[in-house]
Amino acid sequence: MLDDLIRMIDRLLHGKEKVYYDNMNFLKNIKGEISATMIHKDGSTEVRKAHNIVVERASILIARLLIGESLQPGATYQDIYGQNTAEKIRGITHLAMGIGKPFESYHPNSGTFIAESGDDISDVLNVHGLPQEWDKQNPSGSTVLGGRILQDGDALWDNSRIDKSILVNEIGRKKFQKVQYLNSDFSVSAYPTNIIELECEFGETEAVGALMEMGLFGGNIEPFDRDYIAITHLEEYGDMINYRTFKVWNKSNTDRLQIRWRITIPKNDSPMEPAN
Repeated sequence: MLDDLIRMIDRLLHGKEKVYYDNMNFLKNIKGEISATMIHKDGSTEVRKAHNIVVERASILIARLLIGESLQPGATYQDIYGQNTAEKIRGITHLAMGIGKPFESYHPNSGTFIAESGDDISDVLNVHGLPQEWDKQNPSGSTVLGGRILQDGDALWDNSRIDKSILVNEIGRKKFQKVQYLNSDFSVSAYPTNIIELECEFGETEAVGALMEMGLFGGNIEPFDRDYIAITHLEEYGDMINYRTFKVWNKSNTDRLQIRWRITIPKNDSPMEPAN
């Protein structure tokens, strides 16, 4: 007990406690802006804007990128010299869309929710005492845990066997078709900066449904060679970076959905550390 107290005082005196909390706040300070446009068959459009929340799992992907972790044996790509090179873990590559866990109606007398589906999905939002069935016009909020945690019984559990943040009820994901760096005034930069912008478009037959959640994914997503991956064809989830819930947005098989996701990584403005 005394040793713990001494260590805590030492951390406070030497600023190490502050560094710890600064690191904890780093992911929270990554800012994201989402702009989504639904384009209907008649040419009319609906636009929505929102902010993102970075999930805990993002720190795992950052660590994997920092050490240059390779993908599974045999995964290669053609480098600039035309040589087969072992492929490394990828950064943000896909945007996943899902329908959450909607309910049809709420009966105040009995205090029960009438679900659209009979399956029982145990989502992490219940930890905070929120209803398991989502109100379409006021769904449960976004958390740093993502939608829910991959668990035994999920289709891809045998491929992963580790805690992984995923959507509550994903229906498909799209590979980003445009990725670029931006300057501080959001003009396009020819050089790497701390602001990135990612864009993709879900076609008419892609991600059709009553959408209520979405998330950014990177890492070892498979099959990587497909522009759109329906959930029934997904082989590896990859790592979630961002998660967002929103009131229901119905996408039919004649609609297109364009998404632009802008992310700003905070610059380190910490004071100089004294030499020991």
